[in-house]
Amino acid sequence: MYTMEQLAGKVRDGRLDLSNIAVSDVSGVCGLTDLTVLILRNTGVTNVRALAGLTSLEWLDLSGTGVTDVGALAGLTRLRVLCLDETHVRDVSALSTLASLAVLHLYASKVTDVTALAGLTGLKVLR
Repeated sequence: MYTMEQLAGKVRDGRLDLSNIAVSDVSGVCGLTDLTVLILRNTGVTNVRALAGLTSLEWLDLSGTGVTDVGALAGLTRLRVLCLDETHVRDVSALSTLASLAVLHLYASKVTDVTALAGLTGLKVLR
Protein backbone atom coordinates (compact mmCIF):
# COMPACT_ATOMS: atom_id res chain seq x y z
CA MET A 1 0.00 0.00 0.00
CA TYR A 2 1.16 3.51 -0.77
CA THR A 3 1.73 6.01 2.00
CA MET A 4 0.13 9.46 1.86
CA GLU A 5 3.52 10.95 1.03
CA GLN A 6 4.03 8.56 -1.87
CA LEU A 7 0.56 9.29 -3.24
CA ALA A 8 0.97 13.04 -2.84
CA GLY A 9 4.21 12.77 -4.83
CA LYS A 10 2.32 11.21 -7.75
CA VAL A 11 -0.24 14.03 -8.01
CA ARG A 12 0.27 16.27 -11.05
CA ASP A 13 -1.98 19.29 -11.59
CA GLY A 14 -4.71 17.82 -9.40
CA ARG A 15 -4.55 14.48 -11.21
CA LEU A 16 -3.61 11.10 -9.75
CA ASP A 17 -3.33 8.13 -12.09
CA LEU A 18 -2.85 4.75 -10.42
CA SER A 19 -3.96 2.71 -13.45
CA ASN A 20 -2.69 -0.85 -13.66
CA ILE A 21 -0.98 -0.65 -10.27
CA ALA A 22 -1.50 -3.38 -7.71
CA VAL A 23 -3.43 -1.19 -5.29
CA SER A 24 -6.57 -2.35 -3.53
CA ASP A 25 -6.91 0.00 -0.56
CA VAL A 26 -7.54 3.62 -1.52
CA SER A 27 -7.85 4.96 2.02
CA GLY A 28 -4.54 6.75 1.51
CA VAL A 29 -6.11 9.20 -0.95
CA CYS A 30 -8.68 10.55 1.51
CA GLY A 31 -6.31 13.36 2.49
CA LEU A 32 -5.77 14.49 -1.10
CA THR A 33 -8.82 16.73 -1.07
CA ASP A 34 -7.64 18.94 -3.95
CA LEU A 35 -7.73 16.06 -6.45
CA THR A 36 -9.86 16.80 -9.50
CA VAL A 37 -8.99 13.66 -11.47
CA LEU A 38 -8.51 10.18 -10.00
CA ILE A 39 -7.86 7.21 -12.24
CA LEU A 40 -7.97 3.77 -10.63
CA ARG A 41 -8.51 1.80 -13.86
CA ASN A 42 -7.56 -1.89 -13.68
CA THR A 43 -6.58 -1.91 -10.01
CA GLY A 44 -7.65 -4.23 -7.22
CA VAL A 45 -9.98 -1.61 -5.72
CA THR A 46 -13.29 -2.99 -4.46
CA ASN A 47 -14.36 -0.40 -1.88
CA VAL A 48 -14.69 3.33 -2.62
CA ARG A 49 -15.90 4.61 0.77
CA ALA A 50 -12.57 6.42 1.28
CA LEU A 51 -13.32 8.56 -1.78
CA ALA A 52 -16.43 10.14 -0.24
CA GLY A 53 -14.47 13.14 1.06
CA LEU A 54 -12.85 13.98 -2.27
CA THR A 55 -15.43 16.64 -3.05
CA SER A 56 -13.24 18.41 -5.62
CA LEU A 57 -13.25 15.36 -7.91
CA GLU A 58 -14.51 16.08 -11.41
CA TRP A 59 -13.33 12.88 -13.10
CA LEU A 60 -13.24 9.40 -11.58
CA ASP A 61 -12.30 6.25 -13.46
CA LEU A 62 -13.02 2.95 -11.69
CA SER A 63 -13.13 0.83 -14.86
CA GLY A 64 -11.86 -2.71 -14.55
CA THR A 65 -12.10 -2.75 -10.76
CA GLY A 66 -14.06 -4.99 -8.42
CA VAL A 67 -16.25 -2.13 -7.21
CA THR A 68 -19.84 -3.19 -6.50
CA ASP A 69 -21.29 -0.25 -4.55
CA VAL A 70 -21.10 3.40 -5.60
CA GLY A 71 -23.24 4.80 -2.79
CA ALA A 72 -20.22 6.54 -1.25
CA LEU A 73 -19.91 8.67 -4.40
CA ALA A 74 -23.31 10.36 -3.91
CA GLY A 75 -21.73 13.41 -2.29
CA LEU A 76 -19.22 14.09 -5.06
CA THR A 77 -21.33 16.89 -6.51
CA ARG A 78 -18.60 18.26 -8.78
CA LEU A 79 -18.17 14.92 -10.56
CA ARG A 80 -18.62 15.40 -14.32
CA VAL A 81 -17.15 12.13 -15.65
CA LEU A 82 -17.55 8.71 -14.03
CA CYS A 83 -16.25 5.55 -15.65
CA LEU A 84 -17.62 2.27 -14.31
CA ASP A 85 -16.87 0.08 -17.33
CA GLU A 86 -16.22 -3.58 -16.52
CA THR A 87 -17.15 -3.26 -12.84
CA HIS A 88 -19.55 -5.30 -10.71
CA VAL A 89 -21.80 -2.32 -10.02
CA ARG A 90 -25.50 -3.20 -10.34
CA ASP A 91 -27.26 -0.20 -8.80
CA VAL A 92 -26.53 3.38 -9.86
CA SER A 93 -29.48 5.03 -8.11
CA ALA A 94 -27.12 6.72 -5.60
CA LEU A 95 -25.69 8.70 -8.52
CA SER A 96 -29.02 10.49 -9.04
CA THR A 97 -27.75 13.30 -6.78
CA LEU A 98 -24.83 14.13 -9.09
CA ALA A 99 -26.32 17.07 -10.98
CA SER A 100 -22.97 17.92 -12.62
CA LEU A 101 -22.54 14.45 -14.10
CA ALA A 102 -22.22 14.75 -17.89
CA VAL A 103 -20.57 11.43 -18.82
CA LEU A 104 -21.26 8.02 -17.32
CA HIS A 105 -19.63 4.91 -18.74
CA LEU A 106 -21.23 1.59 -17.79
CA TYR A 107 -19.98 -0.66 -20.59
CA ALA A 108 -19.78 -4.31 -19.52
CA SER A 109 -20.94 -3.50 -15.99
CA LYS A 110 -23.79 -5.28 -14.20
CA VAL A 111 -26.13 -2.27 -14.42
CA THR A 112 -29.44 -3.06 -16.09
CA ASP A 113 -31.62 -0.14 -14.93
CA VAL A 114 -30.71 3.52 -15.21
CA THR A 115 -34.19 5.03 -14.72
CA ALA A 116 -33.08 6.56 -11.40
CA LEU A 117 -30.80 8.85 -13.43
CA ALA A 118 -33.64 10.35 -15.50
CA GLY A 119 -33.44 13.60 -13.54
CA LEU A 120 -29.81 14.21 -14.49
CA THR A 121 -30.52 16.71 -17.25
CA GLY A 122 -26.82 17.42 -17.78
CA LEU A 123 -26.02 13.77 -18.52
CA LYS A 124 -24.96 13.86 -22.18
CA VAL A 125 -23.11 10.57 -22.57
CA LEU A 126 -24.41 7.31 -21.14
CA ARG A 127 -22.78 4.20 -22.49
